[in-house]
Amino acid sequence: MKKPFLSGAEKQRAKQLVGSVEIQQTHQQTVMTKVDDDIQLCPNVDDQQTSTRNILSTKLFYSSFSHNNMSTVTENPSTIPKPESTMKSSFHPTTDVRRKWWKESIAYQIYPRSFQDSNGDGIGDIQGIIQRLDHIKDLGADLIWICPIYKSANDDNGYDISDYQDIMDVFGTMEDVDELIKQVHARNMRIIFDLVLNHTSDEHPWFIESRSSRINPKRDWYVWRDGQSGGLRPNNWESIFNGSAWEYDKETDQYYLHLFSRKMPDVNW
Repeated sequence: MKKPFLSGAEKQRAKQLVGSVEIQQTHQQTVMTKVDDDIQLCPNVDDQQTSTRNILSTKLFYSSFSHNNMSTVTENPSTIPKPESTMKSSFHPTTDVRRKWWKESIAYQIYPRSFQDSNGDGIGDIQGIIQRLDHIKDLGADLIWICPIYKSANDDNGYDISDYQDIMDVFGTMEDVDELIKQVHARNMRIIFDLVLNHTSDEHPWFIESRSSRINPKRDWYVWRDGQSGGLRPNNWESIFNGSAWEYDKETDQYYLHLFSRKMPDVNW
């Protein structure tokens, strides 16, 4: 049997580890060689193959392969503790860090107006959502996400909120909301309400006060700017709903910012 080629440095390292360089190959044992990051199998390594880096020696190392991963261990692998598995199953992994429900939950989004009508008026409502909770739970959802239900001028389907402390009459009452929350929690689910905070309706009391005069205490609750000379707007910013993001208010001779509809002035947060 031909002995594999070892460089001087490898021989020196071998002597340090085991005191002698004795390369032994048992029946069907294969030398593992790593060349340019590709694992190659070299059952018979010729002395002339000096271009290949060889990691050999059954007395020094052996290579174990599992699921295409190679790990190199010392002569006695039984003394090396195996890492504990972090997988209870392939579908529900466990980690050292607690699962974050807001990242890993299965959410069911509900647009109340068109979801479920409980009273026959043609508009979905809170009681309609309650009627469907068991169905949503059976689908595997962990939480439900409710689109805006607060009081609104409905310029943008409820995203222009005029009162954060009440809901639209067509959806029901605050008592209905309390019951919805209770029923969701009873099914071990969570609930998220879509709360729009970056802008309000222009019919919200805050904005009505803010636009009343330049010296009103709530003036800086919104973004007001003077126009440029020549009757130009403060800058060239555009609204997501097309057109300029600035709306002129003739009562105070300033512009207010609205990144969405002109009926949805941005809060100065």
